[in-house]
Amino acid sequence: GAGPLLRPSMGPGPGGGAKPVIVFEAEIGDAVTQACFGQHLLREEYVLLAVCTRKGEVVVFRCYRSQQEMSALTADERDLMLNWNSSRRRATTSGVSIGSDDAEGGPGTFEEHCRYKGHRKGIACIAFNAMEDMMVTGSIDKTVRIWSVDTGATWKIIEVAYPVFGAAFLPLNPQVVVSANGNCVLHLVDVRAQQVSKRKVDLGIRSLQFDDTGCFMFVGTIEGWIHVFEHVEQDGAAALRFKFKLQFGKGAVTCITFVPARPAEERPPCLLVCAQKPDSNVAILDCVYGPPSGMLTSLQVRHRVPVQITTTPVQCCFSPSGGGHLISGSEQKSAVVCCISKKSSLQVFALKGHTKTVVAVAVNQADTMLASADIGGKLVIWRRRQEGSARMSVVPEVNLESLSPER
Repeated sequence: GAGPLLRPSMGPGPGGGAKPVIVFEAEIGDAVTQACFGQHLLREEYVLLAVCTRKGEVVVFRCYRSQQEMSALTADERDLMLNWNSSRRRATTSGVSIGSDDAEGGPGTFEEHCRYKGHRKGIACIAFNAMEDMMVTGSIDKTVRIWSVDTGATWKIIEVAYPVFGAAFLPLNPQVVVSANGNCVLHLVDVRAQQVSKRKVDLGIRSLQFDDTGCFMFVGTIEGWIHVFEHVEQDGAAALRFKFKLQFGKGAVTCITFVPARPAEERPPCLLVCAQKPDSNVAILDCVYGPPSGMLTSLQVRHRVPVQITTTPVQCCFSPSGGGHLISGSEQKSAVVCCISKKSSLQVFALKGHTKTVVAVAVNQADTMLASADIGGKLVIWRRRQEGSARMSVVPEVNLESLSPER
């Protein structure tokens, strides 16, 4: 099961206070726009963290597993890693120098792996495919790029007429990429068959996300609407069938995160939705399936967590720890954390590690690392801390507002 949330350990910090678990800081060199962990089960030594910038670069870091994270890998996970070809050579493609696959960092350390260059303007979205060997990015420069994660080569460039704010591989048909632009149009591109289809939406699109079945896609717009589409196959080609829509607010929907159900904790499937002013919150929307079984039938607003989001598009993500926690960027110069368990009081905490607006947040699959990044180009990685036992040492209820980062 998931461990405790990333929080400070009560170690001997300055003045005897609580010590934050910041383990890595880096200056990216430009405002960060997105962050995403990937390749969780391809190597035993490390996972990757991709950080996108306003200038159009993707900066990729190696996040080496700590000894505790290594020992937590299951036998099945290790078998998956053994089946992946780890012999990679240094390559240079389109001016991008990609490091070899040989693990050089020590346990628990971090290092820059490579930089992908190609976009001419800011990157607004990023996603890995299911195999995590390909990556898709969408940009304000009106292009979608598909990258080889191993080599950094641009495998495909898709040009559209307007800035791209959402892009992803279809989970049930990964050779198809869906992208969303600011002119209310969804594009489905079969990159192998060279087929393109379009789907119109009422308003300008700012985000998209799939549920864990891969059948249903959520599209967020500029005026607080979420449109729901079902992935279907028509005449042998992928298509999107409109199901329903819901207006839960009035602000632009900048990020949608799907949270799968966990019946043991009485947690239904839900969405975490970042909405800009006038809403300035992260809404929790329960996803109602059936009847018939497996069919998404409605979205219902459960809570709205106040977060300072006015004009800056920010990300949110989910940590399954302790009943589940929402983590969001904010203009309060911190990452905001809130327990979303139905039994919780929705108390909000702030991870203080930045001096500018935090726009990007991401949690790794093992739920042991949290990355946060801001518009000043600062990346902070938080990690759980072990203190003399096999379990993490955590504070059940610590208000992080008063803590300052420590290297």
